[in-house]
Amino acid sequence: MAVLSGVYADIRKGKAKKRNRRLETDEESRLLDVAGPHLQRVIVACLETCCRVGEVLSLQWKEVSLPRREILLKAEKTKTETDRIVPISNRLRAVLEMVRNDPDGEPFKPSDYVFGDETGQQVKDVKRAWQTAVLKAHGHELTWTWTKKTAKKGSGTLRAESRQAYRAIDLHLHDLRHEAGSRLVEAGWPLHEVQQMLGHANIQQTSTYLNATLKGLHRSMKILDRTRRAAARKTAQVPPACNPLASQPACDPLAGSKGLPPTAARLSGNDG
Repeated sequence: MAVLSGVYADIRKGKAKKRNRRLETDEESRLLDVAGPHLQRVIVACLETCCRVGEVLSLQWKEVSLPRREILLKAEKTKTETDRIVPISNRLRAVLEMVRNDPDGEPFKPSDYVFGDETGQQVKDVKRAWQTAVLKAHGHELTWTWTKKTAKKGSGTLRAESRQAYRAIDLHLHDLRHEAGSRLVEAGWPLHEVQQMLGHANIQQTSTYLNATLKGLHRSMKILDRTRRAAARKTAQVPPACNPLASQPACDPLAGSKGLPPTAARLSGNDG
């Protein structure tokens, strides 16, 4: 067996992750086709930032700078309890600009939540919406058992056959984070910058890791955007309008990593 050295040896010293679920070729498109508008935006944000879903849902407008193309993840909202700055891709910027204003056309307040409901209130959980989208994307007619509790709305849980189908599909919302990091590596990002995007603090770091800079992250994000534009130019047909919620849009500035035609997606509202 070959001996690992350097940065890869350091990674092996950390706690090995047993899970390695990647999206299938058209799985992102299928998810976006059936997801509600709010979940669509959450999916795109997870894939473009490498963030945990909790970090996405807790993001407030005061932590987003569109002019600087940066998101500040505050220490109190991250798993590692350290601040992290994430550059904003073209695709994510288009999504953020779509939801920058409230239903009255006024900009949301700094304290409002970026991926909240239409009034800017925080949406704390998208588990039910995610399970619904996953099952629909894989052709399963899901069924729910509705339990009336003290709350007026009660609560719904998947019936046994739907739970079994969901387990068989084996796609978790957290898998989008691993998918995002894998895509950056495949796009040529330096491994230490991918690590910084992910915010991994439990991996033994070399001095190379410690030298990662915000400037380097911006440089790599620009390379990723250029790669997407190049892929878009190779497509046979370019649609008349770009859709930031398409999984693999074929037009700039929202070109996906594989340059496939965009899928139709609703652009506003909240699926709860």
